[in-house]
Amino acid sequence: MTRLTDLLADELERPDDRGRPLDPIQEVCIALAYYGGAQLTRIAGLCGGVSQMTAWRSIRRVTTCLASLKEQVIRMPTNEEAEATARRLEAIYQLPGFAFGVDGTVVKFEDAPREIPDNTVQQDFWCRKMHYAINCQIVGNDEGFIHDLNADWQGANNDARIWANSPVKHVINRQRRFLVAGDSGYPISETCITPYRVADAAADPSKRLFNKRHSGLRTVCTEHIYGRLKRRWRVLKFLRCKYSYARETVIACCVLHNIGLLWADEVPDDEVAVVMGPPPAPVAAPVVPDEDDEEPALIRARGQALRDRLRINMPR
Repeated sequence: MTRLTDLLADELERPDDRGRPLDPIQEVCIALAYYGGAQLTRIAGLCGGVSQMTAWRSIRRVTTCLASLKEQVIRMPTNEEAEATARRLEAIYQLPGFAFGVDGTVVKFEDAPREIPDNTVQQDFWCRKMHYAINCQIVGNDEGFIHDLNADWQGANNDARIWANSPVKHVINRQRRFLVAGDSGYPISETCITPYRVADAAADPSKRLFNKRHSGLRTVCTEHIYGRLKRRWRVLKFLRCKYSYARETVIACCVLHNIGLLWADEVPDDEVAVVMGPPPAPVAAPVVPDEDDEEPALIRARGQALRDRLRINMPR
């Protein structure tokens, strides 16, 4: 708690004591209780010994401070870090070159979202699971780190559309060294590998084995992260605030997730000091044509050919 407060202290400090403001550590405690308990702000204030309005202001201040750390804490790995991830995953799943998983999840609103962007309508947030939501996409690894977060999309948008418009897709496409595992909702390419269709796998044992290994790899890199996020930060199960605050809350919880991993929060004996600063510069990769400039059928064919090579060469 003290360590997190020290990280946010510069932003939370007040210029004076006018109005008897809460100490930064009090504000952090109230915010964490709100994220973890998913209770109403009135209850968060009651537990913190302050009024509902004071609790809400503290939560908003801490949330904004945490969201501002996104670029520092949620980042793509260096080539050395990605190589280490690929080795770990290959040792378990016998599929070489995979360093990332990509997947989306919906974060529900308790009711219709308020104060939505001008170019949207409430129906844009109505997802296929029959509730209003933000559709979030993460790129993660097997250790649970979130390398990229996109929380800018309404619930009605599907995973393929979000991926197609994600800056991280172009980053991964240009390096052409490491692969990302996606489910069948994503388009296959030379960098994003998806499973075989169920009908194709039913007739070929090697395709079924590939799908099983691919599914395990993707699950550990994405779905396990979503599970940990929603179990620890229960506020993500139902958002009860305006759209802009809801989006910041999602980002803040993901930042806390990565900070917890960096600080070995779940295993206190293994805590190590980590300096929050810019990441080391990755090794420059050769420039290749952007997939957006190529024919979708050609991209798909090359991706299918790569998937076939991975399947044929994998150990049985």
